[in-house]
This record gives sequence, structure tokens and C-alpha cells, in this order.
Amino acid sequence: MQAVVSVASHPDENIAKALERCDAKVSAVSGAEIDKLVADHQFFASSEVPMGVYSGSDALIPSFGVIVTAVTSADLDEQAAYRVVKSVFDNLEYMKRLHRALGNLVPGRMMAVGLSAPLHPGAILYFRESGMM
Repeated sequence: MQAVVSVASHPDENIAKALERCDAKVSAVSGAEIDKLVADHQFFASSEVPMGVYSGSDALIPSFGVIVTAVTSADLDEQAAYRVVKSVFDNLEYMKRLHRALGNLVPGRMMAVGLSAPLHPGAILYFRESGMM
């Protein structure tokens, strides 16, 4: 096997195990083709695998990934959606400490970038109430 492609949040335990067992390394993924992919599709973003996350990675590794979006049914009660969004944003700093991959979350970008569906009315209510919209 020459290569494996994985969509993951770093650090990822399965990737770490595979790298150790197979004497493998994480390869940089960058260049004009990736720039075009990111520019043409709003759900992709340029990213980096952090330095030191995996054995043998002593520098940032250029890559790309998907933007994760929370999606619900339009039938979800407005207040329920509002409470979910409020809970996420009220606890964002705490959540960032739970996993390194969440460390780069920026509230303004979270509500506007990479959306694969319209905002739920409950989310809009929270964003307006909080002054983000």
C-alpha cells in the first residue's frame, strides 16, 4: 500500500496507531489543485496537521479538510434549536479545551462559512440575540 486517505480531526488515535505500526508518515497535501478545490467548494478548507501530534512530525503539515456543519430537520422546535446553538456558543471556550481540533473555532465563521443548509430559525434567533447577526 502506497497511501491512505483519512478524514479525521487531529490528533486521531487510529492514525497514530497506523503510523507507529507501519513506519509511515503523514504527507503534506497542498498546491494549486488543493487551492482550487478549496476555492470551488465552500465545505472544504485549507488546514494543517499540528506539529508534534504524531510521532515524527516536527513541523506543521499542510493539508485540507471538510468544514463540519451541525444539521437538523426544519421540524425541530425553534426553542430547542435555539438552546442547542446557545449551549455550543456559551461553552465554546470549554469545548476548545476538550479536543485540539476545536481550538481554531471562530464564532463568526461558525455561523457563516461552509453551511450546507439554511440556518434554522432557532439558530437565527440566537445569532440575532447575541449580536452576531
